[in-house]
Amino acid sequence: MMKSIFLLLFLGFTVNSFGQVNGTMNPEGVNVDSLDKNPDTTFKVIHKPAQPDLYSGFVIDGQFIKSLRLSSLDPDKIASITILKNDSLTREPLPKSLIIIQTKENRNFRLISLSELIEKYTDFKNIPVAITIDGDFVTKDFNTYFINMDNLLTIIVEQKVMMNGVGKMGLITLLTKTEENIKDRNQFYIR
Repeated sequence: MMKSIFLLLFLGFTVNSFGQVNGTMNPEGVNVDSLDKNPDTTFKVIHKPAQPDLYSGFVIDGQFIKSLRLSSLDPDKIASITILKNDSLTREPLPKSLIIIQTKENRNFRLISLSELIEKYTDFKNIPVAITIDGDFVTKDFNTYFINMDNLLTIIVEQKVMMNGVGKMGLITLLTKTEENIKDRNQFYIR
């Protein structure tokens, strides 16, 4: 009996001495009392390595398209959508997935690349161009990024002078036929 009491006391002392963390633990298990009370406010520059261009490829009625703005397609004209993961694909370079869209009655969308759109609707030559679609900047390759012309509501073309006054840049704002964009376009303002 005495050995059992002695063993329990010894284990209790050992666990309390060596197995206990002083302070308060946060949900991640970090002892928050041991953290520096003064936050690090030094200026840092962090370079992130380039990420591989993993993209979802699209096939619409049998035609492969590398990039597509899905919101430019009318959901009422789509019969089915199938998604394949890259382990079943053989195309090089491999997209991370392939989205196969079958339209009702094999409807041909009027797809146009952003490069073709710049050439057709602007006179921007040898200046940088930025494009937004419904407020989102397009960061993909303009040659392989397609939109459906049937779902475009407005194209706003602006030429901006750079802050230093030396160069110019083109800004193209594309608005699709969303309910909000149509409502904003048809709203009258009384001054």
